[in-house]
Amino acid sequence: MNRAMRATSVPDRKKSGNKIDEHVLKSGIDELAEFVDATTGTIYKKIRALGKGGFAKVYQCKRGAPFPEDYPDVALKIIPKSRVAKPSQLEKIHAEISIQSKLDHPNIVRLLTSFDDPTKICIAVELCHRKSLTSLVKQKSKVSQLEVARIGTAIVHALRYIHSRGIVHRDLKLGNILLTSEGTPKLADFGLAMYYEHAKPGNICGTPNFISPEVLNEHPHRPASDIWALGCVLCTLLAGKSCFDYTTMKETYQRILKLDYNLPEWLSEEAKDLIRRILVPDPTTRLNHEQILAHPMMQNAPTGVLSERRDSEKNVLTHNALKRRYSENTNQNLAPVKVEPVPQEPRRATSKTSAFVGYNTNQYTYNPPPPLTIKTEPVLVNIGNRATQARPEPLCKTLKSPKHNPTTRLLEDNRVVWISKWVDYTNKLGFGYKLSDGKIGANMPSPSKSFIILRRNGFMADDYSEYRQLRTTFMFNGQIEPEHTRHKKILDYFIKYMNENLTCGAENLMLLSREASNDTTDVRLTRQQNCEVDGKQAMAMELSNETLQVNFSGSRKFVIHKPRSLTRAIILVIDSQRQGQAFDCNNLLNFPQEENENLEHVHRIFHQMHGEHVHCWTATGWGSVLCKLTNAVGHV
Repeated sequence: MNRAMRATSVPDRKKSGNKIDEHVLKSGIDELAEFVDATTGTIYKKIRALGKGGFAKVYQCKRGAPFPEDYPDVALKIIPKSRVAKPSQLEKIHAEISIQSKLDHPNIVRLLTSFDDPTKICIAVELCHRKSLTSLVKQKSKVSQLEVARIGTAIVHALRYIHSRGIVHRDLKLGNILLTSEGTPKLADFGLAMYYEHAKPGNICGTPNFISPEVLNEHPHRPASDIWALGCVLCTLLAGKSCFDYTTMKETYQRILKLDYNLPEWLSEEAKDLIRRILVPDPTTRLNHEQILAHPMMQNAPTGVLSERRDSEKNVLTHNALKRRYSENTNQNLAPVKVEPVPQEPRRATSKTSAFVGYNTNQYTYNPPPPLTIKTEPVLVNIGNRATQARPEPLCKTLKSPKHNPTTRLLEDNRVVWISKWVDYTNKLGFGYKLSDGKIGANMPSPSKSFIILRRNGFMADDYSEYRQLRTTFMFNGQIEPEHTRHKKILDYFIKYMNENLTCGAENLMLLSREASNDTTDVRLTRQQNCEVDGKQAMAMELSNETLQVNFSGSRKFVIHKPRSLTRAIILVIDSQRQGQAFDCNNLLNFPQEENENLEHVHRIFHQMHGEHVHCWTATGWGSVLCKLTNAVGHV
């Protein structure tokens, strides 16, 4: 019996939790109302406790000066120094800070700062309001395959990012995958993470029912070990329970080594196949990042924000539309997706490379993932003939008095409409979206090229395959023509999915947009495109009302509305924390320099869509605005 089998039962796992309570109580941390970073003078006011682990307790805190009052809260991880009295324990804390502070990825929780005093170490990280996947499973029992595919895709990208930098997480589990308020999955807790070139055989760590067979056999952790844990996460989300239910460590480890697990019969064949190809004992034949992303179950993932509601598993349309034929030979290995190599970096080694000898820092180089379509809040840039000359105020402040700010007047006067929700499933059903005025539309893939809009009073279908004009209008209380029955079903699916799974941003703006618009304005999406600029992923969308909308993944969002007949523009820039400011394009003295690069990225995306040879001034109205702005901000 190896060291992995020398284990005890479940109650012993609670001892570490009791220990941290003892140290917190002894250090008086729970009694403190605030924590102070002596280096910067920043005060962190305690709001509530979020959770605890073996070495730390986590609180939601509000930052004081110099941060604005409306600045986002943070999660402050408090580690009593009495709990990490051993040099080896303190070294692990420093390693966690060192590793996580170097990571910058939209699917990894950001480490904001760290500080200490004589009694405790404090680590401030990005706050994820919707807790962890553990909470999601408790709320929903099991998660729909669409949501699991989306979560899995995000975490694969996070793992590929850290593995390309020579890092293994070593504790991937439901509790260490958090959800932001927008539902974006983020990998968290790098307390056990390390550079795998330093990993030593026989160092068994992690959560028992997520540990891979090779680690139990006392081989060092490698990227394939994190992939195994990901398979356990996906299985738990789909089935509603762990594939290796924990009883005692010994029994759990024995089941892992024997590959003793069962998948529910009601799981789709695609889901079963993916789990079985990940949970294989030989890490050299286990699926790698690219192969997982290429799997049919993952390819069927729509984009959007995860829902906290229970989703029906019996949606016949969803099952039939999303089902995809896979190889009849279930033992056949998936071929990796071809990804263009990054200049001056070698390509990743093949999946046949030895997991115990061949993993070195050159074999996992970072190749930018294919464009991610991550739903983010839209940003508004609109044109008005009554633009203000006043200094711009933060959006969150100006909206408190909607009747007396220029943003409101511009929305009301110009009937600005933008996309508030969207789901990208162009490889099968199409691209569904919801406008800020409440209408819902869907662009169908070729060859029909039908544009369908759900109006407040009916159903309208445009077929642009032959005529660039409105063909007909159908009322929901009337008869739908047979040729549009399928379109109506797909539109119904998009409506259901967005209502249950996606959240709207900038709700005050949307309310104004609904009040300002009317049923005679049939704004629709005319084009959408995944773009990438300097490693930033973005979804660019053009509307029929001469609007360009660019949603950057985990970053700024811009919407530009500029009909040719108008000469002035107002830019509203909203960041990932939902903080915004409005700017008059004719008065850029107050335009923040840090936004210059983002604006230039929007300009370059415009040329990605229309070609470098297209001159901004001869293109659309917002093209001329981009050209003028990017030239102007460089001289401010």
